[in-house]
Amino acid sequence: MKTSHDQYRILIVDDEELMRISLKSYLSKFGKVECAANITIAKELINNNHFDIAFIDLDINEQLSGFEVLKLAKSKGLYSVILSGHNEDQIVEKAYKFGCLDYLEKPYAPEGIDLVIEKYRNFHNEGSIEKFIRDSYITSDNTTLEMLYLIKNIYKTKSPIYIYGPSGTGKQVIAEIIHKLGHNNTLTKFVNINCSKFTESLLDSELFGHVKGSFTGATGDKKGLLELAHNGTLFLDEIGTMPMSMQNKLLKALEEKSFTPVGGNNVIKSDFRLITATCNDLYDLVAKGKFRLDLFYRICGTNIRLKPLKERRDDIPLLIKHFIKLSKSGRRIIVEDSAMEVLKNYDWHGNTRELIYLVEKWQNSGVGIVTLKEIPTEICNNINPFKKESSEFITKRQLKLIDEKGFKFFIDEVYKEVINHYFKKAKGKVRPTIKQLDLSTHVFYKYVNQIQGEVYHEAK
Repeated sequence: MKTSHDQYRILIVDDEELMRISLKSYLSKFGKVECAANITIAKELINNNHFDIAFIDLDINEQLSGFEVLKLAKSKGLYSVILSGHNEDQIVEKAYKFGCLDYLEKPYAPEGIDLVIEKYRNFHNEGSIEKFIRDSYITSDNTTLEMLYLIKNIYKTKSPIYIYGPSGTGKQVIAEIIHKLGHNNTLTKFVNINCSKFTESLLDSELFGHVKGSFTGATGDKKGLLELAHNGTLFLDEIGTMPMSMQNKLLKALEEKSFTPVGGNNVIKSDFRLITATCNDLYDLVAKGKFRLDLFYRICGTNIRLKPLKERRDDIPLLIKHFIKLSKSGRRIIVEDSAMEVLKNYDWHGNTRELIYLVEKWQNSGVGIVTLKEIPTEICNNINPFKKESSEFITKRQLKLIDEKGFKFFIDEVYKEVINHYFKKAKGKVRPTIKQLDLSTHVFYKYVNQIQGEVYHEAK
C-alpha cells in the first residue's frame, strides 16, 4: 500500500514545451516524470515502460488526436488524466467514455493536480484495502462485503462510526480494522470497553479517570480511556447500556473534546476517533427515552450492520477453516460433508463466538475427522438452549409428542396421568378424586379403567 512518500512513474503527453516544463517541475515531487511531445513518442513510451499516471493533452499536433493516446493508456492500465483547453461538454463526456478518470482544464491549477494525485493514491490502494478487509473479516456474503467496503471511504477521517448487530458477530473486529487502516504507526492506541460490564460509578472512572482520594479505594491517580485514546481510537461496545447520566457526561466530552477526571479540577484535552457498537436497537431506546437523541446523532456518522451467522450460512465452512488455522496447536481438522451440512443448517445463536467455542472443543478433544458424533445434540436438532419455553404449560417434549402421536393421544395421556396422580393421592377413593378434579363420574371411570385395567365400574 503506497503512502505519500512513495514515488510514482508519471507521463506527460503535450506538444506545448512550456506546459511540459512547468508541469514536470510541479509533478517531480511526486515521482519520476517523463514527457512526450508527440503521439509517436507517447506510444513508444507507454508500450515499453511502466507508468502509474498519464497527463494527456487532447490536441497533440492535431486536434483531438490525444484520444488515440488515451485509448492506449487506458488499455495498459494507466490512471489517465486529460489536461486540455477544450471545455465543451460533448468532448468532456467523450473523454470519460474513452476511459479518463479525471478531466482538468488548462491552465492547470496546482490544487487540481494535488487532488488527482490523492485520488490516484486512493485508487491504487483500494485493492489492498479490500484485501485487508476480506482477510480480517471472513465472509463471502456480498451484502456484508458491500457494507464493509464503506470503510474505504471513512478510515482516513475522524467521523464517528456505529456498528450494530447481534452479539458474537465481530463488532470489535471491525473497529480494529478501521483503527489499523487509519493509523499506520503503533504509537496510536486502540482502547476499548464493554459498557455493560461496569456499574455507573466504575464506568465513570474507567472512561474519565480519577484523582487520588476521589473515592474509597482511589489510592492513586488513574488515566481514563478518553485520555488514553488521544490521537487514536476509542471503541465503546454495548453503548446502549450506558446510564443516562453517563450519556450526558460523554456527550459533553465529545462536543468539547475535553473532560475532567472524577474528583479532579484540571481539564484534559483529548481528540480521538469514536467507534460505538451495540446489539440493542438504539432507535427503540431513543423512543423509550432511555438513550439521548443528541448523543445518538453524535455517534451515528457511518452505520455498519453485521448480519447474524444464520443469515450467511455459506460463511460457516470458511470460518471453521479459518478458526482451525488460527489454533495455537496447529492441528489440522477435517469436517465430514454430512457434519458440515448440519453445521450450516444450525442457527448459531451465539454467532461466531459459539462457532469458535465448538472448534476449540474439537481441538481440545483431539478429534481429527469431525463426524455427526462430534456435533452436539442441540446443533443437530437446531435447538436454541437459551430460548424460553413458548408456553408456561406446554413443554418442547409435549409438543414433540403431539407432532408424533396427534393431539387426541396427547389429551388422553394428560387425563390418565393427572387422574392417576390424584387418585393415588386420595388413597384410591373415588369421590374425593372426582371432587378434587371436578370431573364427571363417566370421565373418571373411562380413564381409571384404562389405567387400572377395567377394575372399576361406574355405579348404575
